[in-house]
Amino acid sequence: MTPKWIEFELLPQIDNKKTKIWMVRATQGGVYIGEIKWYSGWRTYAYFPIENTVYEDDCLRDIANFINEQMKARAK
Repeated sequence: MTPKWIEFELLPQIDNKKTKIWMVRATQGGVYIGEIKWYSGWRTYAYFPIENTVYEDDCLRDIANFINEQMKARAK
């Protein structure tokens, strides 16, 4: 299912990193609102929002679903 209010853009991998980073933007205006990247403390991808951003349940669900999809793909 395509997110309604946010979009994810895979950033180019640098320094031969094993994990990926996605920029998260609002679909309206393309405003940067955060990144999804690996969090080694939890051994999973996590969302790193920029300061002073507010999210409602649809956006949070879309972010969580995206992270779950990426973790499933990583396990293959």
